[in-house]
Amino acid sequence: MKNIYKITKSQLAVLWLFMITLFTLIEKSAGSYYCYKIDFGKNCHQYFQSFLLLFLPFLIIFYSIGWNNYNKNRKEDIK
Repeated sequence: MKNIYKITKSQLAVLWLFMITLFTLIEKSAGSYYCYKIDFGKNCHQYFQSFLLLFLPFLIIFYSIGWNNYNKNRKEDIK
């Protein structure tokens, strides 16, 4: 199995920027005009948006901690 933590620090920064942008877009679209005018079923996917708003920060923080631990262990193995 490939190790998912073999990315550089700059790639991790890009991942953080992508997640922050995605989080901001989801947060802004949660109260959009279309959700109020056109009801797409269960309050315009409000439950799914709430889930993503809670899950995305957890996911990026969990991944960053794992990435940091992997790189610490890798530096110790090299020495």
